[in-house]
Formats: sequence, C-alpha cells, structure tokens
Amino acid sequence: MKAFNQTDAAYEQRLRDLEVQSTEMGQIVTLPGTPATIDEWHAAIKQRQQPSPRVVAKLQQLWDEHDYQGLAHLLQFTPAKYSVVRQPVSVVTSHRPISRLLSAQIYELTPGTATHALIFLHGGGLVNGTAERNADWLQYLLTQLGSDWLIVNVDYPLITQITLPTLLAEITQVSAVVHQWLPNVKLYLAGESSGAALAMQTEAANRSLINGQVLIYPQWQFGGSTQPKHPLALPLLNDFNRMLNVQTALINQQIAAPLSWQLDTTMPTLIIKAEHDVFNADLATRITGQQPQLQIAVFQGLMHGFIDYFGVLPQAQVAAMLVSEWLQQQ
Repeated sequence: MKAFNQTDAAYEQRLRDLEVQSTEMGQIVTLPGTPATIDEWHAAIKQRQQPSPRVVAKLQQLWDEHDYQGLAHLLQFTPAKYSVVRQPVSVVTSHRPISRLLSAQIYELTPGTATHALIFLHGGGLVNGTAERNADWLQYLLTQLGSDWLIVNVDYPLITQITLPTLLAEITQVSAVVHQWLPNVKLYLAGESSGAALAMQTEAANRSLINGQVLIYPQWQFGGSTQPKHPLALPLLNDFNRMLNVQTALINQQIAAPLSWQLDTTMPTLIIKAEHDVFNADLATRITGQQPQLQIAVFQGLMHGFIDYFGVLPQAQVAAMLVSEWLQQQ
C-alpha cells in the first residue's frame, strides 16, 4: 500500500483552515470550500488501501465458505498503525498487567503527579488492532491535558483468540483494577469504535468510579445482521462494512443473541462522530429529548476510523484538542 502523506506545510495549512463551529449539542468541524461528499485527503487514503482484485476474490471465497476465522486472520495483515508524528513529544511510558489476558501502556508527562486518569480502549472491530494503533494520538492528547493527567492504554486479545463472553468478562474489571492502582485519582473512560462499546461495558459495571466518558464513533451492538454494501456514491465505506460483517459473523457463532449498549444519560459524555459512519443510525436512536450531560462533535466529510490517521488527517489532531478541552471542563 502506498502511503498518503503531505508536507508539513500542507498539513499545517489544512489544520489552520479547519473551522470549529459551536452548536446546541456541541461542535461541527468543517473544512470550508470543499464541496466533495468525502474529505479529499481521507478519500485518497482509502483509495490507497483498496485491496487488489486477487485479495478481494480470496475474501469472497472465505466468506462463501463461512470461514470467518480465516477472514479475520486475513484482515489482520494491516500496519500496526497509520499515524505520523510530525512534532515528537516527550512522554514516559510504562507497562503493567491488568489481568491474565489484559495489559496496559501507561503514559505520563511527569510520573507521580496525576490527579486524573483516562482509560482508553482501542477499536478494530475486535478482529484487528492493538493498543499501539492510537498510541501517537493518545500521547499528543496527554500533552494537551498536562501533567495532572495520565492515560491508561488498554491492550486486549481479539475474538479470534478468545470468545466475546470471555473478553467482556475481562473488560468489565478494567475500571476497578485501575482504581485499585490509583485510588486517589479521578477516572474517565474513552474508547474508539468497538472499543467504545467495551468502554460502556466497564462503565456500566463500575458507574460510581467513572466521572465521564468519551465515545469515538461508537459501535452500539455486537452480533445480529450483517451490513449491506454501501450505495455506489460512497463505495469507500464498503471495506469497513466487510470488516464489520466478519466481526458480526464471528460473534454470532459465540453468543446466542446480539448484545447492545444504551447511552448512560446520567454520565457526562462526549461523542466524536464522523459524518459518514454506519453507526450513526444507531446513535440517533439513543438520543431522545434533552440530554444536558451529552456533547457531540461532528466531523464533516470524514469516515469511520479517522483518528487512526493522526498526523495525516488534521481533523484527528483537532479531535484530540476537543477531547482535551472537554475533559478539563469536567
């Protein structure tokens, strides 16, 4: 796959051009003067990631054979991360086991000074990704938050390695374990995509320990029906649907009925939302009436997964700025 990368000057100009408009529910992040349905840079990234006809044929063969494990393993042949570090930051990183199956990378600016901690669960549809995927984005976020904060970046096995019920049982304990490590620190949760569902899982079991949550284009249900192909107007979204269908098929083999999460309306929540995202319809059904504890930041023109491209898409940097601002207001 040929990398998509712009010069520092082009990146900084695009970052300056982005506008953040306040709304009744939160913010809208736009790039003025861009009539395209999908952001030009995000579309270029996705074009470079399109699988070859040979790989597409193999994926279809595995799907027809109901070899969902084989599909998941094939989809795991992706880079560890897509981000680019344009301005290196100085972060102290340590590693700590959470349980027999879970571990964490812990990021601090000045060890021992934190009064607040953000627990982060990465995405990847439970069939892809590791804690390393968003490490650069999280470390930048920490520099915005300051030395009063630390970040716990959780790594967990995929559902090709353990079953979903086993994973959920492990994830449920995360907040309680981190509280044991840091009994005098205020805890917050964040998760991206499927990781946002995992964040809601541990939040529901440890409500009294959590002071707020950041859900980044959250997935609301595991299992159920597969996704149809996206309309031809937005064919670049079909790769994500393919991954989501593999996840769904695997999960349907592991549980008797779909699992879903509702929005905790009593919990201060920031949702980061891409304009073009299959999960937006599920989000809409969970927002009813006045929800003063909820803010939503909508990134126009973008697709699911955009914070993975920190340092490549300037909107990922803006998302970190908005998350930092929101967390510091809690």
